[in-house]
Amino acid sequence: MSKALRRRLLRAQDAREKTRLEQQLTAAGIPGLFLDYSPPSWVTAERTRFFLATTQADFSTPPLAPAQLGQWLEMIASEMGMGTSLTAGTGLENFPWIRIETAKKGWGEILLEILGKNLTLVSENDTTLIVLFEEEYDHLAFTASSKSGSTE
Repeated sequence: MSKALRRRLLRAQDAREKTRLEQQLTAAGIPGLFLDYSPPSWVTAERTRFFLATTQADFSTPPLAPAQLGQWLEMIASEMGMGTSLTAGTGLENFPWIRIETAKKGWGEILLEILGKNLTLVSENDTTLIVLFEEEYDHLAFTASSKSGSTE
């Protein structure tokens, strides 16, 4: 299969998944807008650092029920001053970022259910980052801010 054909097939697959995500988020009361967005370089650098085994998580919790895990994420976002308009990573190569409004109660559980438990969130003003990972025995959250230039 040629590279061009693989790219077209992946784009078509991503387009179907994009539509599904839009429909699910809208039905759940958290409409999303896919963006042509490039995160600031500090976000990319911090995400890379978070993948290193030597990087200590800022928050961790043992496995929780979906509602509790969502509340945990919302608490971290509130502590970090993320605001109510966030950019979330989708995991799609062709549509990697979606802007979402998080004013709805229970938004954390909804996002984790629809976008998955490995989640990247960037504040609207591009100053704060949360990266959540699901591990075998716990959930880890890493945070960073461009204001301080260091992990919070």
